[in-house]
Amino acid sequence: GSGPKRTLPLVARYGDIWNPQLLAPDEYRERSALLDDLLRAEGRSPSAVKRTINLRVACGRSPAEFEQRVSWLRGKIPFFADMPLDALLDLSRSQFGAFIGSPEAVVELMQQYVAAGVDEIIIEWSALDDFAGLQLIAEEVLPHI
Repeated sequence: GSGPKRTLPLVARYGDIWNPQLLAPDEYRERSALLDDLLRAEGRSPSAVKRTINLRVACGRSPAEFEQRVSWLRGKIPFFADMPLDALLDLSRSQFGAFIGSPEAVVELMQQYVAAGVDEIIIEWSALDDFAGLQLIAEEVLPHI
């Protein structure tokens, strides 16, 4: 979580790892600075809490690859079965906080989080049988992070 009134004070008091979701890099940087202040107020060092983030990622180079990334969603939720790809990707961005882009765009986003203070990026991967998508991230994204 990342709530400034309850969650961050609890992390400052008891936490070893902070793992928010759905924060843009600038928001992450601001909440992380607040967490630093809260940690100091608790008599703890800011380095006492590891900074992570969960990112829902769909990485592709073409409409066919993006279709492959969302095939699990189409099979799991009937509402999405016949939805046009662009509409499904837009919905994934706006409602599920997914980051959808080329390998270069994913690298750029991850680098923004690293610059904002993230120690570890956790990629949320729901397409469990999409090995090609994982391979794309492994080969064209991770070497640049």
